[in-house]
Amino acid sequence: MRIALINSPSLSVRPVSRSMAGGLGFDGSGDMLLPPLDLAIMAATLCQTGETVDLIDADPLGLDAAAVYSRLDGHQWDFIVGTVSLPTLEQDAAFLAELHRRHPTARVAGKTLVRDHGVLKAFLERSTADLVIHGEADLTITDIVYGRSRAGTAWLEAGAPDTGPSFRFDEGSPVEDLNQLPIPARELLPNERYIYPLLGTPVATLQTSRGCPYPCGYYCPYPLVEGVKWRSQTPERIFAELKEVVERQGITKIYFRDATFTLNQERVAKLCDLIVAASWPIEWVCETRVDCLSDILLEKMRAAGCVGLLVGVETGDEQVMHLREGKKGLTIPMLAHLREKTFQLDIRLHFLLIVGLPQETRESLVATYDLIQRYKPDTIGVTIITPYPGTPLHTEGLREGWIDSQQWKDYGGHQIPMHTPNLTRADMEAGKQFLEEGFALLQRRQVGGHSQPLEAMAQQHYERLLRWAYRLDGPVAQLRNLLALAPSAPLLPQPTKQQASVASAPMRTPSPVRFALSVVIPTYNRRAILRKTLFALMSQTLAPEKFEVIVVDDGSADDTVSMVGQFNPSFGLRVLAAKHAGANAARNLGIQAAQGSVVLITGDDMIPEPSFLEAHATFHERHPSELDAMLGFIDWSPEITVTPFMKFIVSPEGGQQFSFHEVREGKADFRLFYTSNLSIKRDLLLKQPVLFDQDFTYPAYDDVELGYRLSAQGLQLHYNAMAVTSHHHEITLAGFVQRQRKAGHMAVVLARKHPELSRTHLKIDDALNIRNSLGETQIARLVRIAQELEKPDLNQLALVRFGAERFDRTYLKHVLHPVYQTLLQSAYAWGICEAVDLGVGSIPSAGACTMSSNRFKASIVIPVFNKLELTSQCLTTLASLTTMPEYEVIVVDNASTDGTAEFLASLGGDVQVIRNQENHGFAVACNQGAKAARGEFLLFLNNDTIPTEGWLNALVDEVERHPDVAVVGSKLLYEDGTIQHAGVAFSRTMFGPYHIYQKLPADSPMVNRRREFQCVTAACMLVRQEVFEQVGQFDEGFKNGFEDVDLCLKISELGWRIIYRPDSVVYHLESQTPGRKAHETDNGRRLRERWAHKWWIADEDRLYLSDGLSCHVSTDKGMFYTQVKPLISVADRTAWQLVADTQSAAQSQDFVRVKTLLNAVDRWPNDVWVLRWAAWVCRWINAPALALSFWNRVLAIEPDEDGYHALAKDALEGGKLEEAECRLAELRNYNPKHGDGWLLSGILAMQRQRFEEAKTAFDLAVTYGADSRKAKLGLGMAAMGLADSAGAWELFLVVATEHPDDAETLHWLLRAGTVLQRWEQLEPVLSQYVSRNPGDLSLRFALAGVFLRLNRWTDAKREYNSILLLDQAFDGLSELAGAIDAQEPVLTEHHAA
Repeated sequence: MRIALINSPSLSVRPVSRSMAGGLGFDGSGDMLLPPLDLAIMAATLCQTGETVDLIDADPLGLDAAAVYSRLDGHQWDFIVGTVSLPTLEQDAAFLAELHRRHPTARVAGKTLVRDHGVLKAFLERSTADLVIHGEADLTITDIVYGRSRAGTAWLEAGAPDTGPSFRFDEGSPVEDLNQLPIPARELLPNERYIYPLLGTPVATLQTSRGCPYPCGYYCPYPLVEGVKWRSQTPERIFAELKEVVERQGITKIYFRDATFTLNQERVAKLCDLIVAASWPIEWVCETRVDCLSDILLEKMRAAGCVGLLVGVETGDEQVMHLREGKKGLTIPMLAHLREKTFQLDIRLHFLLIVGLPQETRESLVATYDLIQRYKPDTIGVTIITPYPGTPLHTEGLREGWIDSQQWKDYGGHQIPMHTPNLTRADMEAGKQFLEEGFALLQRRQVGGHSQPLEAMAQQHYERLLRWAYRLDGPVAQLRNLLALAPSAPLLPQPTKQQASVASAPMRTPSPVRFALSVVIPTYNRRAILRKTLFALMSQTLAPEKFEVIVVDDGSADDTVSMVGQFNPSFGLRVLAAKHAGANAARNLGIQAAQGSVVLITGDDMIPEPSFLEAHATFHERHPSELDAMLGFIDWSPEITVTPFMKFIVSPEGGQQFSFHEVREGKADFRLFYTSNLSIKRDLLLKQPVLFDQDFTYPAYDDVELGYRLSAQGLQLHYNAMAVTSHHHEITLAGFVQRQRKAGHMAVVLARKHPELSRTHLKIDDALNIRNSLGETQIARLVRIAQELEKPDLNQLALVRFGAERFDRTYLKHVLHPVYQTLLQSAYAWGICEAVDLGVGSIPSAGACTMSSNRFKASIVIPVFNKLELTSQCLTTLASLTTMPEYEVIVVDNASTDGTAEFLASLGGDVQVIRNQENHGFAVACNQGAKAARGEFLLFLNNDTIPTEGWLNALVDEVERHPDVAVVGSKLLYEDGTIQHAGVAFSRTMFGPYHIYQKLPADSPMVNRRREFQCVTAACMLVRQEVFEQVGQFDEGFKNGFEDVDLCLKISELGWRIIYRPDSVVYHLESQTPGRKAHETDNGRRLRERWAHKWWIADEDRLYLSDGLSCHVSTDKGMFYTQVKPLISVADRTAWQLVADTQSAAQSQDFVRVKTLLNAVDRWPNDVWVLRWAAWVCRWINAPALALSFWNRVLAIEPDEDGYHALAKDALEGGKLEEAECRLAELRNYNPKHGDGWLLSGILAMQRQRFEEAKTAFDLAVTYGADSRKAKLGLGMAAMGLADSAGAWELFLVVATEHPDDAETLHWLLRAGTVLQRWEQLEPVLSQYVSRNPGDLSLRFALAGVFLRLNRWTDAKREYNSILLLDQAFDGLSELAGAIDAQEPVLTEHHAA
């Protein structure tokens, strides 16, 4: 027979890729022409049976319908097949009708994957085709051609004259074994003309599997046309077809057309091995799911030529993602990891996105937009939801009235045939356009860099999206009355004409030039973060001989100088120590000492990226003019939590911290003269009569002032976004409000130096004009309101909807941002007014500006319970001190019964009294007081304290001078004048905080220097109010103990510093409150549960070493005692330095350095408690071999049960049974009741098959508290060894009940149950386990075997199919299949292995 197989023409009428959308057809173009794989397979089948076949693919050949007719005319055809897609149904019907008219003797058939009966019936009527093939006719096409079969076809059957033809539909059967498919007859195709945008041309397609078992079949056509059962070809069959394509056809670009190519990862891995072995230079892409790609497989795929992945992301809205229509296996972290991995492997990532999933809203599309911008796919495909006939979406859409068009031409993936409950058709069109435009902008930014115009365009586009998505039509009603009082004109710096002039001055004699760059870093008490900065500078791509680093220490008290001195980098590093005079004096000192031709100024909290210095150096090589300077980009550090407020102050809406949006055409004006990332020629700086002006006593406008003077001399400040440094500094709202106030002070200083800036740039007059509109009291109120408004979790707000609106972004735009803007503008104006009121020439330092009487510097919170005499003494003392800043007192009475209530009621002045009806404890009372506080800072004070003159001044001074300090503690003295508290250390021996240097004289040098701790006592503790709120206040689960430790650790985790100030002196009559120690055990347990796993908190050796001391532990009757000793010899100090450095590195979580320090095991101190701690650290960082070295050192000093156990366990795991026995004997001699030792003894006996001995050992292990699961399992194994299967069964069953998801226990239970033939009892246990752990194929296989024993063939078959779906190569699968087919009630040996 002569047969024509035609891929019907569409390009000339409507470009459609007929093989896309699961074969239903999808709008395409001339840039995407794919071969008709189904026709090529049918052609191969027909050729095998000797038929004459012409395969005509119209579109790549450039044939329209007329050309196809012409090509067929003049030949006698027996059978003609034309492809039919849903979007081109009408034109395809007309095409086949004309073929039927021209070739009346031929049978004409349509070939489609549309299965809907109504659609097929209408098509048959319009096309007059004899039949339409809708099923998999790959192997049955010959029978269909000869009329021997109608499997998988539909046709119209003639009926009575008065009834008309009736529609007939044969379901057909899918091809079960795809390995039987012939290799497609590609020799009949114009292969050189096929093109796919992600690969180019020529491209070949392969489909190696069919079916899709995933739940997205709600809308997806793949399960509809291919079924939900996944069927696949073997790697060998795929390789054979690839070999034909590559070696015979010469095509090296491959597109795997499977719906989920990597569903069986083992199959793809084996195929990759075959491809690599063949050494073919091929490139290929595939479509798959994020949850079907392991890192190992990705690496194999890349090695085998994979250059692209198409992943179905569908939406960025995580809620929708996990609904019935979403990708239930996809999570955002998985997608983020895939993006990172594909970027590393140079695999292009294509996101498949859909607009209009039924639960999507406009806000969902914002989430999708954000997802694109965040994960930066290489390409995207955005389609509109299409309710394909036959899908549940189509059924529901008809029922709910969502479908607006039944014209199949609207079903090509880019038309809009429906609306949804949340999106109109116009919404879908707009949403698709936003996504595609946003991606286009992303591509431009990736290719062309982050130029200011492009950034502005992207920002405007995003703003348009937000305005559209959230229907923003003005500020919300909240806060309207308060915000109406705010300044009407923004008090933001404006561009101004530069009129500054500088008198000439003699040039400084510069140091000789030795480097291209001198990096100047002023620092003050930021030892830890400076270390990060220096480490980052050691990782620069710029050659080390080209730069030097000058650290100028501004009188730090935290051993910064010694820390820097420990560095030995390959570049030049100098540290200049100076008295504390401020950052400007430090910068000036560094500039004057610089030996580089260019000075690069940065901060001690700036972490540069590796190319940072090279970007600056390259710029200056290309711009040698003295008047060319460079500004780099400053981002937030990825290691800190970036709050909505922090994002605001660097955004175009705010910009108070950094305003890179003001860059114009690559140039910045003097307002952006940021000393965090700035490089300038040294000679120009040294010509200035004044460098950074030290009249600016707070870091605001000091850099602008120098930038203004230099700009007046012609300086050009160029912006380079490739020079990136990360700002490692968390900023709070309340702290930044104070910063803006102090910026107002400095604005007045700048205005007096350059009056021309006063009105245009600094807005001094505007501030003075509105001085009474939003004053100090209202600012304080607004700060508290804003802090309340910041409490909601924006991620949770995203779950809240008002109508169709997601609320998180609406909340930012309408609520938080207006409050932020008002606060910062008003604080700036407030600062200006304060400075002007103080008069010309008398502007104080920022920390000393006068506060009005309505505002308290500190709120002193005193919780009390009885002890009236102590409370009276404390309050009387406070009243008698004359040099304190403005404060209020809040006394929280926890239901005292001794006359305290009456005494408090008699007080007046700034004393608030909160009276509780019962004793709620310290934490609750402090939180109550904090909530009522009106002060800038919180000061928690015990009632059994006696403050001394200047105590509060020192605490307040600390936080005002150091914006990174959140907590300050005092020096507390016993009545006899000795130390009660000088900071808190954490023991390395057993997790626990304790006060260092207790009972030392108050004048001891160790307790009389400012220093940083992880914790100070709340007996007298100052805390920033906003930080206290941020960490959730005191944990009220603690009862009068360890609340302060927990609070400090939470604050430290956020990166804030905690400081001890010895010049704040308070006497403390310790623990005088009745019942103070009643809950000590519970409090200790709560603290350990929360923090003990963070072993890096231990810091006592680091603290003591800085005082030249070592810390030694001794025990007596179960109690631990700490003794400190001076380090006399250099050798001792060197050894203990290793311990201190390990603790420092651990606190920074630099575990690579920790391991390096531990490797010096032989140089560690000969102290058993230090060596034990080192061994435990080795275990915690997964360095078991290193731990053994420390245990051997411990045992060389004294017996140690943990050491014996560790060495015995290592010997046992290494198969050294004699050594293990020797170590266990030593352990039993030392401690015969060591439960874990008996557990190891039992395991050793089992290995030697001494089952009675093992049973005894495991019994003792249970008795002496070893791991219950392991010990009971051991008893069961021993019972099995003793042929007591029934006893073993009972033991395993107990463990399985206690640990139902423990696979090891289930395997042993299965062994015992197999021996005892307890199938009925095994079945429910295994079934419940498999339902919770569906990926455990071994136990699923075992369950199938149990079903066989119970003659439950259907259940066994179900488990077999599940295993087959997940792993076709699973060991024993064919044996199981044979047993099921033969219905043999046998259990294979495999399951019990």
